[in-house]
Amino acid sequence: MRRPDPERPLDQLPTLKLKLSVVILAAVAVTVVAFFVGIKLGLWASLSGVIAGALALAVVWVLARGITVAGCGRWPKRPTRWRGGDFSRRVTADSRDEIGALARSFNAMAAELAETDRLRRELVANVSHELRTPITALQVVLENLVDGVEPPDPATLRTMLAQVERLGRW
Repeated sequence: MRRPDPERPLDQLPTLKLKLSVVILAAVAVTVVAFFVGIKLGLWASLSGVIAGALALAVVWVLARGITVAGCGRWPKRPTRWRGGDFSRRVTADSRDEIGALARSFNAMAAELAETDRLRRELVANVSHELRTPITALQVVLENLVDGVEPPDPATLRTMLAQVERLGRW
């Protein structure tokens, strides 16, 4: 079992809804307790409310930071690199909630893009080779005909026609 990360106190919860519910509940509880403690200490209600709000904001910041920064805060650079053709980088996918599922989907997409890019490069190399071969043969025969090395006979013209037909099948 994975050790809890102090920056991600809600990481053990299985869904994002549950994590957000805990954040909201904690903020409300801190607000209510801080407000009543302030009133009991004799603070003005408005000052007690401001202090309670600030404490609630701090609690929300600490709890939500684990959801956003640890969850998907480091993601923005990955798609930019993927757009540039670097599919080797992956996003962190160690959360068990919807953000973790999204991270795993991003990683699967990157793997598929890498495979598609590899196949595309292979196809371009094969097509390039298959086109160069008949073009080179045509060029040699035409150079021989133009230079007078070979006379333009029917067999030579049939060979050239076969190469052109081969190119036409692509």
